Amino acid sequence: MSVGRGGQWNEVAAPLQPAGTWHASATMHDAREGHTATLLPDGRVLVAGGDLHGSGFLASCELYDPRDRSWHRAAPLGTPRAAHTATLLEDGGVLVAGGVNAWGTVDSAETYDAAADAWSERATLCTGRSGHTAVLVAGGVVLCTGGMDLARMPPAHLSSVELYDPILDLWDEGASMRWPRAGHSATVLDDTSVLVVGGNGPQGPSGAAEVYRVRTDTWEAI
Repeated sequence: MSVGRGGQWNEVAAPLQPAGTWHASATMHDAREGHTATLLPDGRVLVAGGDLHGSGFLASCELYDPRDRSWHRAAPLGTPRAAHTATLLEDGGVLVAGGVNAWGTVDSAETYDAAADAWSERATLCTGRSGHTAVLVAGGVVLCTGGMDLARMPPAHLSSVELYDPILDLWDEGASMRWPRAGHSATVLDDTSVLVVGGNGPQGPSGAAEVYRVRTDTWEAI
């Protein structure tokens, strides 16, 4: 629509965009929720872990091949978990960190090698956490923020932050966020800045937003 002379609306012909379509795919081998799905460099999608709606936590993993819309079983995680993170690393591996299982909050991490179809145990997180975020930033480092520590009584929302160096296989604590939160989002603005928004805190859902500066290890409220 456009405004013509005299302030009246005139119809403007515009080509309609074709509607998107959904295509049925084969069903996964295992029903799951609280899992992760990561696009691999070869175009396949790695689905890892999750739970069966309170009936059990999963170590099972599957690979989806979009070329024939098929699912194939992959090597299982070393530790069953849900509400974890999965981050594609610069070398093409996938780092799975944290989460929760029948024993409580998970502090372990492991990486998946698609070529070998194998998981390797990695250094333990500084703090066990679930419902956190993990994103890749400058230098191939993984920034892990917030989440919940279910081992505390009562369970605690975390403001703590840690950084993982895959070359050194080392977790190191970073500057804490201004607000503790879980179930939030983390978006890489560029490789040196990450926007963290929303989530749940001790007082309930939050609208707070802040930006992490990788080079200075500082947080800025916005």
